[in-house]
Amino acid sequence: MRKSVQSWPSAKDGSPLLKRRGLNGVPMVNLEFLPVILENNQTGRNETISSISEAAAFLLNGWPKKRSSLHLEARVACYEAQSGIVSVSAARTIFVEAAIEANIYVGQEPPAILDQRRN
Repeated sequence: MRKSVQSWPSAKDGSPLLKRRGLNGVPMVNLEFLPVILENNQTGRNETISSISEAAAFLLNGWPKKRSSLHLEARVACYEAQSGIVSVSAARTIFVEAAIEANIYVGQEPPAILDQRRN
């Protein structure tokens, strides 16, 4: 049984679970994925998220105040991707689904833009 969003531990809790998953000041591995563009309601600007660590940070700091169980699942998926429990692709999919539900999903960068960035 999953914990509710209200009782889910935060990085400030110092729990062993969070320490094991690298959330207490330990740098997270940068696992990149196809960039996702989201609307940041706090800044009023669009943000491009292109890695698990960026997604995890956005879920904690840039997400709208109203949070659902899908938001929690996306947080868990990001942490599990960092631990190698789930694939980066699976975590990205859940992250996008949560963004669509929260009505902040704008789209993804076309491959041509990605190719220009790499060159």
